[in-house]
Amino acid sequence: MSQFTIFVEYRVQEDSMSIFRDQYFSQIREQIKNQVEHVVHHEFLLSEAQVGQVVEVIQVEDKDAIILLQELRIGSKSSWFHSLDSHIVGGRSKIKLWTFRRCD
Repeated sequence: MSQFTIFVEYRVQEDSMSIFRDQYFSQIREQIKNQVEHVVHHEFLLSEAQVGQVVEVIQVEDKDAIILLQELRIGSKSSWFHSLDSHIVGGRSKIKLWTFRRCD
């Protein structure tokens, strides 16, 4: 079975960083765990050079999980993730998702 890595990149409003670190990172992880099957790993990376720049690294085992993650994070269908829009610079429209698979 193939494994895919999804990078979810966005910038958190500077005045929202503490609530993201203290509360939302764990809630995002929990929401994904509860709504998306076959998540192997999920971590958050915070830029040292760009204040508020976040990259989530999510490893999944199938393409259905990729499609669901895209819909949850950047889709127009209402979900819990829409409540984060006011904390993200530019809202959901500025969230970038990239999917990769191993090639070696």
